[in-house]
Amino acid sequence: MVKISNEWLGGFFDGEGCVSITNSHSRRTGKRQLKLYVRITQKNTSILQAIKARLGGTLRMNKGKSCGYLEYTCKKAERFLKVIAPFVIVKWEVVELALKYRSLVGPRSYRTPKKIKEQMLEIRKKIMELNAAD
Repeated sequence: MVKISNEWLGGFFDGEGCVSITNSHSRRTGKRQLKLYVRITQKNTSILQAIKARLGGTLRMNKGKSCGYLEYTCKKAERFLKVIAPFVIVKWEVVELALKYRSLVGPRSYRTPKKIKEQMLEIRKKIMELNAAD
């Protein structure tokens, strides 16, 4: 089994990782909801399997492509980002914004106040801009 350090993982994420916040339709509530995603894409899925063995996540294969991705959402995404945050160099601003976003998220039954929702949407917009510039 490959030994993966937090430092190595931070660097690997800089090259192969992506953070996004989607604004999608909730099947549970029928309303629009924001959701944090962290993905690492790689052709060599054994590396993704080693990361998954250490930090969890959901491993999926891209349809029609010879690569897979490891995905974290919501709280699991936050936990993953906290592990790598001190070691990310290129995508540090996106990681910081994602963690700030997660600090604004209330409990599941919590109705998000309008002012907080606006902050969350602004963070989403900044992350989208940073991803487009990357």
